[in-house]
Amino acid sequence: MARPGSAGPRREMAVALAAPPPPPIQTVRTFFPETWIWDLVEVGESGSADVPLTVPDTITTWETEVFCLAPSGFGLAPLVELTVFQPFFLELTLPYSVIRGERFELKATVFNYLSKCIMVSVTPALSSDYTLTPVRDVQDSSCLCANGRKTFSWTMAPSVLGVLNVSVSAAAVQSHAACGNGVVNVPERGRVDTVTRGLLVK
Repeated sequence: MARPGSAGPRREMAVALAAPPPPPIQTVRTFFPETWIWDLVEVGESGSADVPLTVPDTITTWETEVFCLAPSGFGLAPLVELTVFQPFFLELTLPYSVIRGERFELKATVFNYLSKCIMVSVTPALSSDYTLTPVRDVQDSSCLCANGRKTFSWTMAPSVLGVLNVSVSAAAVQSHAACGNGVVNVPERGRVDTVTRGLLVK
Protein backbone atom coordinates (compact mmCIF):
# COMPACT_ATOMS: atom_id res chain seq x y z
CA MET A 1 0.00 0.00 0.00
CA ALA A 2 1.31 3.41 -0.84
CA ARG A 3 1.98 5.66 2.14
CA PRO A 4 0.77 9.29 2.29
CA GLY A 5 3.26 11.60 0.70
CA SER A 6 4.92 8.85 -1.30
CA ALA A 7 4.52 8.11 -4.96
CA GLY A 8 2.03 5.38 -5.75
CA PRO A 9 2.76 2.45 -7.99
CA ARG A 10 3.34 3.47 -11.62
CA ARG A 11 1.02 2.24 -14.31
CA GLU A 12 2.50 1.70 -17.71
CA MET A 13 0.41 1.77 -20.87
CA ALA A 14 1.51 0.03 -24.02
CA VAL A 15 0.78 1.99 -27.16
CA ALA A 16 0.89 0.23 -30.48
CA LEU A 17 1.88 2.46 -33.36
CA ALA A 18 0.77 1.21 -36.72
CA ALA A 19 3.04 1.92 -39.64
CA PRO A 20 1.57 4.44 -42.08
CA PRO A 21 0.19 2.88 -45.25
CA PRO A 22 2.48 3.07 -48.26
CA PRO A 23 1.68 5.84 -50.75
CA PRO A 24 -0.56 4.89 -53.67
CA ILE A 25 0.90 3.90 -57.01
CA GLN A 26 0.49 7.05 -59.09
CA THR A 27 0.79 7.28 -62.84
CA VAL A 28 0.64 10.58 -64.73
CA ARG A 29 0.26 10.03 -68.47
CA THR A 30 0.80 12.90 -70.92
CA PHE A 31 2.64 11.35 -73.92
CA PHE A 32 0.17 10.18 -76.58
CA PRO A 33 1.78 10.25 -80.07
CA GLU A 34 -0.15 8.92 -83.06
CA THR A 35 3.00 7.26 -84.42
CA TRP A 36 6.16 6.21 -82.60
CA ILE A 37 9.76 5.57 -83.70
CA TRP A 38 10.70 6.71 -87.17
CA ASP A 39 14.49 6.64 -86.97
CA LEU A 40 17.47 5.64 -89.04
CA VAL A 41 19.96 3.63 -86.97
CA GLU A 42 23.38 2.42 -88.06
CA VAL A 43 23.84 -1.19 -86.98
CA GLY A 44 27.36 -1.86 -88.27
CA GLU A 45 28.84 -5.29 -88.95
CA SER A 46 27.11 -6.87 -85.92
CA GLY A 47 23.71 -6.37 -87.51
CA SER A 48 22.17 -5.14 -84.24
CA ALA A 49 21.92 -1.97 -82.16
CA ASP A 50 20.51 -0.93 -78.78
CA VAL A 51 18.20 2.09 -78.96
CA PRO A 52 16.86 3.43 -75.60
CA LEU A 53 13.32 4.75 -75.98
CA THR A 54 10.48 6.02 -73.79
CA VAL A 55 7.31 4.01 -74.32
CA PRO A 56 4.26 6.24 -74.99
CA ASP A 57 1.53 6.45 -72.37
CA THR A 58 -1.18 5.11 -74.67
CA ILE A 59 -2.65 1.80 -73.46
CA THR A 60 -2.40 -0.09 -76.72
CA THR A 61 -0.39 -2.55 -78.82
CA TRP A 62 2.31 -1.16 -81.09
CA GLU A 63 3.45 -2.99 -84.22
CA THR A 64 7.07 -2.55 -85.33
CA GLU A 65 8.19 -2.77 -88.92
CA VAL A 66 11.96 -2.75 -89.48
CA PHE A 67 13.93 -2.97 -92.71
CA CYS A 68 17.63 -2.70 -93.45
CA LEU A 69 19.57 -1.41 -96.45
CA ALA A 70 23.11 -2.58 -97.19
CA PRO A 71 25.41 -2.74 -100.22
CA SER A 72 24.67 -6.46 -100.42
CA GLY A 73 20.89 -6.07 -100.52
CA PHE A 74 17.67 -5.38 -98.61
CA GLY A 75 16.50 -7.03 -95.38
CA LEU A 76 13.07 -7.09 -93.75
CA ALA A 77 12.64 -8.06 -90.09
CA PRO A 78 9.61 -10.03 -88.84
CA LEU A 79 6.71 -8.05 -87.37
CA VAL A 80 7.03 -7.60 -83.60
CA GLU A 81 4.32 -6.38 -81.21
CA LEU A 82 4.78 -4.38 -78.01
CA THR A 83 1.82 -4.13 -75.64
CA VAL A 84 1.57 -1.21 -73.19
CA PHE A 85 -0.74 -2.10 -70.30
CA GLN A 86 -1.59 -1.42 -66.67
CA PRO A 87 -4.33 -3.12 -64.63
CA PHE A 88 -6.15 0.09 -63.65
CA PHE A 89 -6.30 3.04 -66.01
CA LEU A 90 -8.28 5.98 -67.33
CA GLU A 91 -9.00 6.91 -70.94
CA LEU A 92 -10.11 10.40 -72.03
CA THR A 93 -12.34 11.10 -75.03
CA LEU A 94 -12.41 14.66 -76.34
CA PRO A 95 -12.20 16.36 -79.75
CA TYR A 96 -8.92 17.57 -81.24
CA SER A 97 -10.19 21.15 -81.52
CA VAL A 98 -13.24 23.25 -80.65
CA ILE A 99 -14.41 26.86 -80.96
CA ARG A 100 -14.19 29.07 -77.87
CA GLY A 101 -17.48 28.89 -75.98
CA GLU A 102 -18.53 25.69 -77.77
CA ARG A 103 -20.01 23.08 -75.45
CA PHE A 104 -19.04 19.45 -75.86
CA GLU A 105 -19.07 16.25 -73.82
CA LEU A 106 -15.85 15.26 -72.08
CA LYS A 107 -15.78 11.53 -71.33
CA ALA A 108 -13.50 9.64 -68.95
CA THR A 109 -13.68 5.84 -69.08
CA VAL A 110 -12.11 3.85 -66.24
CA PHE A 111 -10.95 0.27 -66.83
CA ASN A 112 -10.42 -2.27 -64.04
CA TYR A 113 -8.33 -5.33 -64.94
CA LEU A 114 -7.58 -6.11 -61.31
CA SER A 115 -8.94 -9.39 -59.96
CA LYS A 116 -11.45 -7.81 -57.53
CA CYS A 117 -14.15 -5.14 -57.37
CA ILE A 118 -13.03 -1.62 -56.46
CA MET A 119 -14.72 1.71 -55.75
CA VAL A 120 -13.36 4.35 -58.11
CA SER A 121 -13.53 8.11 -57.76
CA VAL A 122 -13.02 10.25 -60.87
CA THR A 123 -12.03 13.91 -60.52
CA PRO A 124 -11.42 16.41 -63.33
CA ALA A 125 -8.92 19.20 -62.71
CA LEU A 126 -10.60 22.58 -62.27
CA SER A 127 -9.43 25.58 -64.28
CA SER A 128 -10.46 29.16 -64.97
CA ASP A 129 -9.89 28.42 -68.68
CA TYR A 130 -13.04 26.30 -68.98
CA THR A 131 -16.24 25.31 -67.22
CA LEU A 132 -17.25 21.75 -66.37
CA THR A 133 -20.77 20.58 -65.56
CA PRO A 134 -21.48 16.93 -64.66
CA VAL A 135 -23.90 15.20 -66.99
CA ARG A 136 -27.22 14.51 -65.24
CA ASP A 137 -27.41 11.30 -63.16
CA VAL A 138 -23.65 10.71 -63.44
CA GLN A 139 -21.86 10.49 -60.08
CA ASP A 140 -18.14 11.03 -59.53
CA SER A 141 -17.68 7.61 -57.87
CA SER A 142 -18.85 4.15 -58.80
CA CYS A 143 -18.33 0.48 -58.12
CA LEU A 144 -16.21 -1.24 -60.76
CA CYS A 145 -15.70 -5.00 -60.74
CA ALA A 146 -13.01 -7.11 -62.39
CA ASN A 147 -12.68 -6.66 -66.16
CA GLY A 148 -15.27 -3.87 -66.04
CA ARG A 149 -15.37 -0.33 -67.33
CA LYS A 150 -17.32 2.78 -66.41
CA THR A 151 -17.71 6.10 -68.25
CA PHE A 152 -18.03 9.46 -66.47
CA SER A 153 -19.12 12.53 -68.44
CA TRP A 154 -19.11 16.31 -68.12
CA THR A 155 -20.23 19.15 -70.37
CA MET A 156 -17.19 21.31 -71.05
CA ALA A 157 -17.01 24.85 -72.48
CA PRO A 158 -13.57 26.49 -72.99
CA SER A 159 -13.35 30.25 -72.47
CA VAL A 160 -9.85 31.06 -73.78
CA LEU A 161 -7.96 30.55 -77.03
CA GLY A 162 -4.94 28.32 -77.54
CA VAL A 163 -4.02 24.83 -76.39
CA LEU A 164 -5.58 23.85 -73.06
CA ASN A 165 -4.41 20.99 -70.89
CA VAL A 166 -7.35 18.89 -69.69
CA SER A 167 -6.56 16.56 -66.78
CA VAL A 168 -8.71 13.90 -65.11
CA SER A 169 -7.69 11.55 -62.27
CA ALA A 170 -9.16 8.19 -61.28
CA ALA A 171 -8.45 6.63 -57.88
CA ALA A 172 -9.37 3.43 -56.08
CA VAL A 173 -10.86 4.59 -52.76
CA GLN A 174 -11.86 3.06 -49.43
CA SER A 175 -15.54 2.09 -49.23
CA HIS A 176 -17.84 -0.12 -47.16
CA ALA A 177 -20.37 -0.38 -49.97
CA ALA A 178 -21.07 -3.64 -51.74
CA CYS A 179 -20.59 -4.09 -55.47
CA GLY A 180 -23.53 -6.31 -56.32
CA ASN A 181 -22.50 -9.69 -54.93
CA GLY A 182 -18.88 -8.62 -54.62
CA VAL A 183 -16.96 -6.93 -51.82
CA VAL A 184 -15.17 -3.67 -52.52
CA ASN A 185 -11.41 -4.10 -52.38
CA VAL A 186 -8.69 -1.46 -52.25
CA PRO A 187 -5.31 -2.50 -53.68
CA GLU A 188 -2.63 -2.83 -51.02
CA ARG A 189 -0.93 0.41 -52.08
CA GLY A 190 -3.89 2.06 -53.76
CA ARG A 191 -3.85 3.28 -57.34
CA VAL A 192 -4.24 6.69 -58.96
CA ASP A 193 -4.10 7.25 -62.71
CA THR A 194 -4.01 10.79 -64.14
CA VAL A 195 -4.35 11.57 -67.84
CA THR A 196 -3.62 14.97 -69.41
CA ARG A 197 -4.61 15.69 -73.01
CA GLY A 198 -4.28 18.85 -75.07
CA LEU A 199 -7.33 20.61 -76.54
CA LEU A 200 -6.97 23.24 -79.27
CA VAL A 201 -9.41 26.14 -78.86
CA LYS A 202 -9.89 28.39 -81.91
